[in-house]
Formats: sequence, structure tokens, C-alpha cells
Amino acid sequence: MSNPPRGNGIAGVDVGASLCKLVLSGERESRARRFPSSDLRGVRACLGEWKPERVIATGGGAARLERELAHLRVHTVPEFAAWARGAPLLAAREGLDLPDHYLLVSLGTGTSVLSLEGGSARRVGGSALGGGTLLGLGRLLLGVETFEEICALASRGDRRRVDLLVGDIYPSGEISLPLDLNASS
Repeated sequence: MSNPPRGNGIAGVDVGASLCKLVLSGERESRARRFPSSDLRGVRACLGEWKPERVIATGGGAARLERELAHLRVHTVPEFAAWARGAPLLAAREGLDLPDHYLLVSLGTGTSVLSLEGGSARRVGGSALGGGTLLGLGRLLLGVETFEEICALASRGDRRRVDLLVGDIYPSGEISLPLDLNASS
């Protein structure tokens, strides 16, 4: 595990159905880790090493994490509210200006589409397809169990062998889209 930033900062934890994602935000830098959602012991050990000043949790397993970390004060935040507050912060960090009204898509175990306006979020759609589907297909088709194994396999792959690209349909480039853009997966 990596050393925590100075000042120990605030730990944000998203306890999803498949993965538990942790970020420690400190004065000078941030650290991130992820664990299977079933591994709350690993989360607890990581937080024990980081020693954050505060822990803020969201996601479907936030209440479970709060019980697991009974020795710490864990502040839970509803997931959609966390996205509504976090999206502008992350956009600003990347130098992006968000419009007053926009859609935010969160790909987790499932996928949700939120309409954000004036700091409030409203779910307008979604799909049961997401990371959970990816893990299930990885297990069934490839015999792998973890997100990391899927990522390692994907890094060795060539999407041009399985995806239909715009350039496959318009090889002469007679459309104003990048030729390496996915047309269909």
C-alpha cells in the first residue's frame, strides 16, 4: 500500500455492488485504491493505514461499511447527491466548464443516467448493463474473477478485431467523424 498524503485528509468511499473504491484526498496529493465489495476487511485495513481525519461513504453498501467501521465516524451521503456534488469538482480539476444543465452517466455494477441542474440530480434512465455484467461475462467466457484480470486481458487486446469502427463503414472518410470511432461493439 502507498503512503498517505500529509495531513491524512478525507477518505471518500464508494461501496458499490461489485467494487469498493477509496480515495484519500490530502493537501498535496490524492491516493486511490479499490477492493471487491465483499472485502470490507481490506477497506478497513487501508483506512487504518491512511488514518483519515474523516470518512465519507456512498453507494449501496455504505451502511454496511459504517457498521464495519464502528470505531470511526462515517458520514454517509446518498449516491446521486454525491455524483451531483462531485461532478463539478472533478470537471473543474480537469479545467472543464459544465453547462447549467447536463447529463451525467455513471457506469457502476449497473448504469444510471442523471439529469443535473442547479446542483440537484434526477435519475432519468439507466440500464442493468455495467461492470457487474462485465465481471459475469469475464467469469463465464474467460475464466477470470477480478476487474484487474479483465483490465490486464483488455490491455493486450485489439478492439479493431471485435468492434465495427466508423472507418469500416466509411473507409474513404466521407463522414465528419473520426474513423477510429466505434460504430458498433
